[in-house]
Amino acid sequence: MAWIKLNASDPAPPSDADGNVHFRQSSGHAGTATDPIPTSAFLYIRSLFGKLLDAVTFGAPSDGQVVTFDAASGSWKAKTPPASAQVQSDWSEANATLPDYIKNKPTIPSAQVQSDWSEANATLPDYIKNKPTIPSAFTASGDLSGSASSQTVVGLEGKALDASIASPADGQVVAYDSALGKYKAQTLAIPSSAGEIILTIDGGTSPPSTGSKGYTPSFPFAATITKWELLADQSGSAQVTVKKCTYTTFPTTASIVASAPPVMSSAIKASSSTLTGWTTSIAIGDILEFVLDSVTGCNRLVLKLEITKG
Repeated sequence: MAWIKLNASDPAPPSDADGNVHFRQSSGHAGTATDPIPTSAFLYIRSLFGKLLDAVTFGAPSDGQVVTFDAASGSWKAKTPPASAQVQSDWSEANATLPDYIKNKPTIPSAQVQSDWSEANATLPDYIKNKPTIPSAFTASGDLSGSASSQTVVGLEGKALDASIASPADGQVVAYDSALGKYKAQTLAIPSSAGEIILTIDGGTSPPSTGSKGYTPSFPFAATITKWELLADQSGSAQVTVKKCTYTTFPTTASIVASAPPVMSSAIKASSSTLTGWTTSIAIGDILEFVLDSVTGCNRLVLKLEITKG
């Protein structure tokens, strides 16, 4: 039902409206359904699409309000739409009805507090919860004995130690012996560092000529000469001088055998480990030279120098 009002001072639509459109031209004219539509009028609308308008909200509308349907009341209501612009939130806003109010704000501590391991008051913020229990001192037990400053280990990985460990020799190590089922003190088997230098002097069908018979390459390690040995293809006499130089002074060499060179007299073999007067040490980079001083009765000679590395 609609009610058209011609003057602003006219009263609101009657409560007994008959469902027709009525026009009121003056306060004395009630209007009928056949009254002509005036050129200027106020139109009262009590419903939209069969749903009533809320008398309270439409009775005193605010500026900018719109018509919106309220399913709970089953009527149309006048409502202020959301603000067209975003509102900056204000942490300090205490009025919950204002758009800048922040809901469900977390509680923030006033300041960070440094934890204190020694704090015993559980209500204070520097108290540390669930602290682990730390032993005050180490206590020897089980297979440990002796004073705290000098412990004696009597087992390793669940295996006992042999009594030999109580009085180890210099350089020994602890090694497991499956036959004993124990760890024991043991001397490591050190690989042999012995070596030899061999020189062959071959004259073919006659005694070889005297003079220099060759050089060793420069030594890659230090060594010590411990023995010489001279062999021949047949009984005879021979003498060989061993000389030495550095890589820098090569080929100028000097004798290292003093007055006791490798020598064989009317024999097929000879040897010596005395090496009286010899310079037996060989440094890294040294070079040896072999000189045949004399030979009679022998066509082939083999000289061996035994050395120890290091």
